[in-house]
This record gives sequence, structure tokens and C-alpha cells, in this order.
Amino acid sequence: MERAIGRLKAAPKPGSAAWKAEAQKTAGILSRGVADLLASLAEPRESAPESHIRAQRFASVRVSEIQLYYAGQVRAGRAARDLYGALKSVLDAARSAYAEQFVTPTNGVPDYLHQEIVRALANNDAQLLGPHYPGPLV
Repeated sequence: MERAIGRLKAAPKPGSAAWKAEAQKTAGILSRGVADLLASLAEPRESAPESHIRAQRFASVRVSEIQLYYAGQVRAGRAARDLYGALKSVLDAARSAYAEQFVTPTNGVPDYLHQEIVRALANNDAQLLGPHYPGPLV
């Protein structure tokens, strides 16, 4: 598609017969490309295994609860760039519950709780977790 647009840009004077012919070719290429894209989006996709969905939901709910019930400590931890220090007992309890329910050597569930902590509590800046944060469980 990019080459078709490039050829149209390089075609002779806009409005000329050569340019109009190139525009028709480009329109055909673009419409096929869009049709292919739409078809690929319509194909059924394999959904995530139930264990992953449950783990993601657990992580999201637990971190949302931390944001709600410990908002002052979250703000203080962000300001001090040490969320783990400010929320150690709460984060350790969440990590322990997550590990107990979802982390086994064979199930392949990533540490969605860690991902959610970094995304929601640390505003996508893992440095805000502080130097003593133990890192992902898996």
C-alpha cells in the first residue's frame, strides 16, 4: 500500500491522464488492502485461557482496592519514589494471595499483579516502586 501511494505521489502532473491511471491503480490496491485488513479483524481470535482471565481480574481488583483504600500512602510512595516502602504490608499480602492462587510452575500464568502494580500504582514507572521491591513473582 505504501508503494502504491509513493507511485501516485511520483506520478506526473496531478490531473493528467497518467496521474489518473495511477490514481485508479492506487485506489484498487488500497481498497484490497482495507478489505484484507477488515477480513483479518473479523476472523475469530483465540481467547485467553480462563486462568489468565481470572489472574488479570484478581490483579486489577486488588490494585484498584489498594488505590482506593490506601490513596494517601500511594501518593506518599509515589512522591518518595518508594511505593513498596509505603505499602509493603499491603503489597506483600496481595503478592502472597496472587502467588497462592495463580503461580505454579506449570500453568504459565505471568505475574499480572506485578504488571498492574507497575501500570496503575507506579504510573508505568517501575522505578517508583523503590529499591527494595522484590520484582515479579515469576
